[in-house]
Amino acid sequence: MGLLSGIGRLVIIVLNIIFVILSLGLLVSGLMARFATDTTDIFIAAAEDTINEQLDNTMGNSGQKVNLDLTDILIGVAIGLIVSGIVLGTIAMLGCCGACYRWKTILLIYAVILVIILIGEAVVVGLFLGSPDTIKDPMKASLKEGIAKYEGMDGRNLESIAWNIIMTQFKCCGAKNYKDFKDAPNWDSSPVFTASGYSSTANIDMPLVCCKMGWITQHKSVDCAREASVNDANNYKNVGCVDTIWDMIFGNKPIMYGAFAGALGFELLLIALTLLIFFENDDKIGAMG
Repeated sequence: MGLLSGIGRLVIIVLNIIFVILSLGLLVSGLMARFATDTTDIFIAAAEDTINEQLDNTMGNSGQKVNLDLTDILIGVAIGLIVSGIVLGTIAMLGCCGACYRWKTILLIYAVILVIILIGEAVVVGLFLGSPDTIKDPMKASLKEGIAKYEGMDGRNLESIAWNIIMTQFKCCGAKNYKDFKDAPNWDSSPVFTASGYSSTANIDMPLVCCKMGWITQHKSVDCAREASVNDANNYKNVGCVDTIWDMIFGNKPIMYGAFAGALGFELLLIALTLLIFFENDDKIGAMG
């Protein structure tokens, strides 16, 4: 029992030292995202170049350029990273100190936190595998609220830029499908579009970025964005972005099953080792102090 407990202590201490290092990485990254504007500006400029190149490949040399203002997003990301770093670091320190000094109070708190995390992971895994629509449907509804602020290719607000990037990058149209844009009050459905010498002002039924790459410049027409002439050969109208991204991330089920099983097994191992140390019959183990 003593040897097994000793190995358990070593494993918990080493793993939690790694988690402490990761938490410091999250904390530093959050502080950099919040205050190191020179560094973030470099990444934003690179992102702008990539997005503009992708839009040109899709729509032709339209002359339309994206200028990203990610101040609000970066603040949110920075806060998320800082909070995550603090939470992860705190939990890791509890595990490390509890195992190192064999403080039963700290070990108990650590074990309870691990059990709560395990239950949360089990619920999430159950939803992912058994009822994915329970997660995807609220995502679609939430994203559709953002579509209400979509202004089109010329839009400079965050929602317009984000949707143009997503639909271009993932070859999809809307959260569920192109009909999401019928309820977008700010979307200009009669844009003046110029690409490779071709100019057109016409009513369209879905954003031009829903057209397949190069179709507009090749055919010198925006018919690919009209319901009467749209088809699967020229448009992604029925390809929802939520389902596309979901399948891209979670589509390989054997890998996902393995990842979920590995995560749950890892949590169970930490809980078992913590309880082994906690219940060890050793006079040296006691409360703090």
